[in-house]
Amino acid sequence: MEQNPITSVNGVTPLDVDLIFEANGIENVGDVYNLTRQLANLPRSHTLPFNKRESVLEHMARTVYLTDFMHHNNLITPALTSEEHRSVRDYMMYHDVHEIVTGDIPYFVEKALGDQPSKVRDRIMGHFGVNIQLSPELFQLAKMIDAFEFLLTVLEDAHMKDDGFAGKRLSKVAENAGGIIEKYLENSLKYKIDLDAFEAIAEKKV
Repeated sequence: MEQNPITSVNGVTPLDVDLIFEANGIENVGDVYNLTRQLANLPRSHTLPFNKRESVLEHMARTVYLTDFMHHNNLITPALTSEEHRSVRDYMMYHDVHEIVTGDIPYFVEKALGDQPSKVRDRIMGHFGVNIQLSPELFQLAKMIDAFEFLLTVLEDAHMKDDGFAGKRLSKVAENAGGIIEKYLENSLKYKIDLDAFEAIAEKKV
């Protein structure tokens, strides 16, 4: 397999997609199906010091649920068409599948890597025969939903605020999650999520 050259951009070496695939033996659909089992045992990096550790599989499943929940409870405006809802839902089902081979990449690292992790995701999705191309507006909405699930995991371990290092980590994660959501809401190209309604629902659940 011909390897892509590894070059450094702003001091950051991008992921070599072909090298990652070769190292993990991903050459056919069967290999990818077997590797997906690892998602259930792969923890999300931001939950490592928390009492409740969330797996990547849990995260992906909950973003699908949140997409349905927000859509059916009219928390998204303007309302999604059936086709738009299905597209965002399908995207959330696969959006972190690349972490099978890359591991969970913290937000600030992923930002520095640019679109390299998504290239791995797209290659894996290609093995599944999935090709989800969201419009910029729907992609932005998907990122918001992703951040909302991020916030939910923080709320679930809110009792850890007095627990030394984990409490400090919790505060930072909550700050990052809130900042991401606010950024997307402020810069939204089209869609908004009713933050007050969501928080009211979330507080009743946790």
